[in-house]
Amino acid sequence: MNNQKQPTFILDTHILLWIATYNKKTNANLCSQTLSIVNDTQNKLYFSVASAWEIAIKSAIGRNDFCVNANDIYEKFISRGYIGLPISFDHAIKAGSLPFKSPEKNNTNNTNNKLHADPFDRLLIAQAGIEGHTLITADSEISKYACLFPSQNNKPGHSSFSKGAIITVKKIP
Repeated sequence: MNNQKQPTFILDTHILLWIATYNKKTNANLCSQTLSIVNDTQNKLYFSVASAWEIAIKSAIGRNDFCVNANDIYEKFISRGYIGLPISFDHAIKAGSLPFKSPEKNNTNNTNNKLHADPFDRLLIAQAGIEGHTLITADSEISKYACLFPSQNNKPGHSSFSKGAIITVKKIP
């Protein structure tokens, strides 16, 4: 019997949208690394309720990149075997307590020192860290939080999470 833990991933909202609308001929946003992860049946794939919330809000205010129905997205991913991840109290508290400035002490440039303030993305980061999932994103602002994860921080005692990671994939222009 194989005792290896099944890889678990949580997908950033834009990755979900790109997968939901993926068409090999017209949608080149998904790089081969992302396609490899989502097509590997050994991987356990999660999507956050926060993503459904973000899609519903941004669609309602008319954002062109969110012209989808959140309920349709939910149904599509559940039918594909993805697992919906609810928002817990711990997720919410951790998202609110994530730093707004880089913990890197040698970073003196104030503009590069700022971290992401988007509440939806901060919630995904918190969920990845608490649940031990790898967050797949194409957002370079989210990737600035990679230093809070032990697998991506070589400084003992500097991690905010004991598990999880962030992988930043390339958006194909």
